Amino acid sequence: MDILSPYIAVMAIVSLICLAAFSFDKFLARRAIPERVPEIVLLTLIAFGGALGGFIGRNILRHKTNMSTKFHFAVVLYPSLIIQIGLIVVMLVVLL
Repeated sequence: MDILSPYIAVMAIVSLICLAAFSFDKFLARRAIPERVPEIVLLTLIAFGGALGGFIGRNILRHKTNMSTKFHFAVVLYPSLIIQIGLIVVMLVVLL
């Protein structure tokens, strides 16, 4: 469990940062402010541990959900979510 706890803590922190970035970008989008959070920042946060926050931000906030123009978010989000949850499950099985 010593390895799992820091990994989950890092994933939780990055997920919260990712959710905050999605929320802030949604706020800016509603106000039609041209300076927004770059998509590469959102995608990078998703890929490096923030998939859960990105999933919540995408589905609950309904941000970046247009599949015809934002398909790349689904391409990054869903595999990242599966991999990150899979890593936790594998660590739990191996360590317990």
